[in-house]
Amino acid sequence: MPETEKKIVVDGLSRSDSVICCRMNPKQKGKIVKMVKEYINKITLGIGDGANDVNMIQEADIGIGLYGKEGLRAVQASDYALVEFKALWKLLFVHGRWSYIRISEMIMYFYYKNLVFAVPQFFYLFYNAFSSQTLFEDFYISFFNLIFTSWPVIIRAVFDQDIYYKKWTSKGPMERLKASKTLAFRANLQTRFNYLYYVGQKNLLFNMKNIFLWFFNSIMGALIIFYLTKECYASDVINAKGQVQDIWFLSIIMYTVIIFVVDLKLLMFTKHFNVFIFVSVILFSIVLYVAYFFIADLISVFLIYKTAMAIVSSGYFYLILLLVLGLLFMIDLFILTLDREVNTPLYILFKSLIMKKKPVNEEKNDFEEITRQANEKAEENN
Repeated sequence: MPETEKKIVVDGLSRSDSVICCRMNPKQKGKIVKMVKEYINKITLGIGDGANDVNMIQEADIGIGLYGKEGLRAVQASDYALVEFKALWKLLFVHGRWSYIRISEMIMYFYYKNLVFAVPQFFYLFYNAFSSQTLFEDFYISFFNLIFTSWPVIIRAVFDQDIYYKKWTSKGPMERLKASKTLAFRANLQTRFNYLYYVGQKNLLFNMKNIFLWFFNSIMGALIIFYLTKECYASDVINAKGQVQDIWFLSIIMYTVIIFVVDLKLLMFTKHFNVFIFVSVILFSIVLYVAYFFIADLISVFLIYKTAMAIVSSGYFYLILLLVLGLLFMIDLFILTLDREVNTPLYILFKSLIMKKKPVNEEKNDFEEITRQANEKAEENN
């Protein structure tokens, strides 16, 4: 197709809500999808049930195949397979939203916890004359991502969710949508489902602004952890037995604070709590670290040999842990509250205030009044 004709077609596509293309061969279907991707710069989805839809499905960013009577070629070439077309709304509005939120927040959190762990070692360079002395022991460095903080990230990335779709399908808007008779009222209800989807379509989470905020938050957290811990241990004597501090006192205390900080951060940004989240954080992160903490203290091979018992007998240890956790918790809570208030549309905040004041019967009467007005308007147009 010549370039001028392509521009005419693209201009028509960009100005239309729906476009119907008749009698197209498989190659042309793929070209239409490619044209939308290149010229309109949109995320595309291709769905089909036969071999003639394979080009379109493979060209789209997300390809969906339907099990039908025309074979399994579309299903084999797709990213997702559906048994019925009606399951598409759940894939987009529910699982699509969950997947986008899980992956976006998991990536940003993963960089956050690694920066909080790595940046204090950079600050330590200014106090060890830029030598090769590391702040943390080698085993502690290896086990941070491998054991102590791995399972909470995995479990949250699999199970976290911010909406409960059964509420929308059993007695909620989906049931009303099926029972409604007017197109105007259906369009009004469908805007609620569109809101569930556009968080990924508009890329509201995984963008440069949020990446920069998480990066800034991690650097600020690392600064607080390093300098507050170091200044609290400015005195030589650390407990009633007269024991004095060394590098491994500072190392273990700072490492323990980091473990608790990254786990607390994960729990703060988790939207759906279940038994797997608590087991992964408490058992496979904190309990596992505490067990290793005391086991390594008994083995002479480790550099922290006979250090753990001296630390737990020091009141500074618990003071630093509570002080740093409390300070970072208040900062994260302020950022989280501000972000939700700013990024939540005003009509949702206003609706939530009305719903709190109105009883169920009044909400039902409002729904019946809206339905009656929509039906009267439809009859007048006819």
